Amino acid sequence: MGVPSGQRRLAFGFLGFKAARNLGFHVAVLQPFLLSVGVPIETVFLGLAVMAVTGVAMEVPTGAFADAFGRRTSLAAGTLVKCASYMLLFLDPTPLQAMLGFVLMRTGEAFVSGADSALLYDALKGGDQGRAYQKLEGWAYIVELVVYGAAAAAGSLVASRVDLGLPLLMTAVGTSLGIGFLLLLPRDMPERRATGHARRPSLAAPLRALRGDPMLRAAFVHFAAFAVLVNCGTALYQPLMMAQDVNVAWFGLAYAALVLIDAGGVALSGTARAQALPRRSTLRAVHAAFLLFLAPCLLAGWTGGAMAIVLIQIGFAFHALGDGLQHAPVRRWLNQAFEGPERATLISLATMASSLVAGAINACNGFLLGQGWLWPTCMPLLAVLAASVVVGLPVRRPGAPSGG
Repeated sequence: MGVPSGQRRLAFGFLGFKAARNLGFHVAVLQPFLLSVGVPIETVFLGLAVMAVTGVAMEVPTGAFADAFGRRTSLAAGTLVKCASYMLLFLDPTPLQAMLGFVLMRTGEAFVSGADSALLYDALKGGDQGRAYQKLEGWAYIVELVVYGAAAAAGSLVASRVDLGLPLLMTAVGTSLGIGFLLLLPRDMPERRATGHARRPSLAAPLRALRGDPMLRAAFVHFAAFAVLVNCGTALYQPLMMAQDVNVAWFGLAYAALVLIDAGGVALSGTARAQALPRRSTLRAVHAAFLLFLAPCLLAGWTGGAMAIVLIQIGFAFHALGDGLQHAPVRRWLNQAFEGPERATLISLATMASSLVAGAINACNGFLLGQGWLWPTCMPLLAVLAASVVVGLPVRRPGAPSGG
């Protein structure tokens, strides 16, 4: 990985935390489990929409919490809340309890999103901070994807041979292990250590920067648009495959294969040659991958049977590749474009914007799936992809070196 000796403790703690919080044993079986205990598919997708509303409500407050009280504290709080959500879903939930579980799951995610990237970026002060951040963020994403895929495959096998709900308990126990790795991460932000007290974060500063800086605005829009495509696309994979009568065990293995493709995309984006590419080239590749994700899925609606399964798997392979290619570069651009201590708040704002759009799309798709209309669910994602292309590519700041 090429991490300097002074940063090995940081790297080990960060990678370990990312791995523990992505032990998603439940991911391939959550929807079948909820359906088996009487939670209808409309309620499941309404739960995804409620998660988005929760994200809108919680992203900025939790980002401000991380900026004010420490990123590591925020990561610990998020880990505990997510463990509680998995336990609530494990206990044969009613539709109302399932909703509460989704709310807690998204609240826990809100405490982590933004805080992890901001902590890592601030801890890598000195030298080529941007390159070091992209390399370590990329490796962290590879680790979490490999762990996530392996856990999904293992959980699907446990569900098919032992109990459909047991993977949720396994996820809760595995996620709790992340608390131990947090002890290896810096306790506070650099500015908090220097002043001895928390600096009150300002929401006005990121908003003012977004209005006045086209580079930051472009990075913000692409971060949010790609998050919507990843979030809503992933939510569709299981219903589309289950509609073709794919059993849980095979679904888990197919999902694990997609996760490995995602990890390959991250590894490709982290190579020195890829990091040196102009930003326009990287974004074109991501746009192309997401377009190639949607095209086979729409075509599968005209076929059915084994051919539909093959087309869906091909489409989601490109979805995974697009996610891998965009993950570290877009986060690096967003971090580099904003100079200020409210970095976690800024990332939370971008996540909140994506949650708002994703929530509306997931609510719409839940209704469509409840009516048995599978393939129209791809159309909102096509609109989001088109919007991200129309918005344009990063604009060079006056006097700054060109990014492409």
